[in-house]
Amino acid sequence: MAEIKDHGFWTRYIPVEHPEDAPRGAAFCRREKDGQDWYEYVNVEERYMETLHKGRVKQFEATTVKLLIEPKGRDNTSGPIVRNAVVDETRLFPQDCHLIELLDVKREQNEAALIEEFCNRRIDMKTGKIGELWVPQPPPIDKRVMYLLEEILDRLDRIERR
Repeated sequence: MAEIKDHGFWTRYIPVEHPEDAPRGAAFCRREKDGQDWYEYVNVEERYMETLHKGRVKQFEATTVKLLIEPKGRDNTSGPIVRNAVVDETRLFPQDCHLIELLDVKREQNEAALIEEFCNRRIDMKTGKIGELWVPQPPPIDKRVMYLLEEILDRLDRIERR
């Protein structure tokens, strides 16, 4: 069983006033339970804490694995799926996802290895156990569309023969 730090569910929002230092077209995200802004939450540099961040503490440990979890829904009907895995939390934007940190799972920031080990896999949110690879079900085939496609291909064949 992995030790999990739950950073909450995050949703996109549009700020009332666009921050001066934010790039044009920036997307904004906040935690659902308390409205905490993502950029304020993630961008705490320890050396500047006293002056810029008024004593706020760093929210993440340096070498732990942080996971974005897509909850059950959308194209996933079977439960939570890991959508992204990183060590460097500044590489995340947790829109419409649950963010957890596996405190006893330490890795280096290696995208290929993290994707292979964690991404698109089922996860037990209580234990942090990573499960089997999730493969989405293909959409149902509409027989009318297939019939129309065959008719179009037949017409193209007749045109090419002329």
